[in-house]
Amino acid sequence: MDIVSLTVGIVGTLASIIGLYFTIPSFSSWRSVRVAVQNLAKQMSIAGFQPELVIMYGRGGAIFGGLLAGNLGNLPVISIDREVVDNEGTTETNLIHTNSLRSVEGKRVLLVTGEVATGSQLADAKKAVLKKKPAELKTASYYVCETSSTFPDFYWKETKNIIDVPWRFGKSYRRTSKRALNVPV
Repeated sequence: MDIVSLTVGIVGTLASIIGLYFTIPSFSSWRSVRVAVQNLAKQMSIAGFQPELVIMYGRGGAIFGGLLAGNLGNLPVISIDREVVDNEGTTETNLIHTNSLRSVEGKRVLLVTGEVATGSQLADAKKAVLKKKPAELKTASYYVCETSSTFPDFYWKETKNIIDVPWRFGKSYRRTSKRALNVPV
């Protein structure tokens, strides 16, 4: 009887650990990024969207957007970013490096950000790109928080919480959206 109880206990513990690994949305791996890139490429194909240019927005967008561009047929990429200015307790975000947006006019464009927490930064970037008159503009992200005010056209996962993505490691990486959500950095 003791060996049966021990076996059941071990199997139950392993099942719990495996279940937690696959269901907790607070972390991700490079493997999940690969799955996400493949999933988004399939979503775009099903939707009939074939971008001619990928705009990588921010640091996460540069990584995730580069992966998408490569897996969509080595599409050309441009990059825009933001600077975050702390003004006595409030945070402002300003788009920077937008000169490259001149090349979007008349093209089918995919704007990619790594993650969407509040949606405000994606909305600001989308407005800036639309001013340059692309033929079509779609947006993509690795994940989006369910409370976001703006959802990308294509995303891999909708979550309740911010996910620790594999490209964000080390304490020196600033997480501005956690501040926007009043989460300790």
